[in-house]
Amino acid sequence: MNTERRAQILAESSLNSKGLLDIVRVRAALEIISEEKSELKRLRLLRLYKKRASLMLAQERAEIQYAGKPSAEHLAKLEAFLKGRAGKDVEVKMIENQTLLAGVKLVSRDDIWENSARLELEKLESDTAKIA
Repeated sequence: MNTERRAQILAESSLNSKGLLDIVRVRAALEIISEEKSELKRLRLLRLYKKRASLMLAQERAEIQYAGKPSAEHLAKLEAFLKGRAGKDVEVKMIENQTLLAGVKLVSRDDIWENSARLELEKLESDTAKIA
């Protein structure tokens, strides 16, 4: 495997499911890089890893979770909303989530927006418990 491909794989493996760097994963990647026997190859791999990881961090990622697949028009509006919030293009991952019952849930880094039947039922249950 060539050095550029190794750097790409190491950079991808350093990110958690939310697209953020994970310190444990970064340490593991750096450990692998440090095991390279040739100093020149080690330095080249480290530079490429840094470059790839930086590019990946600059890319915004988000999830659109749905119980019933949104229409193309609704999906375009959701993607525009995410792009507007991020201020740049967003890589969107579609995930079916039947626990929502109906509606959507958007996850972008630490932000979560949810409009689902499950959320409304949870609110109703909480309000009912307060009254009782």
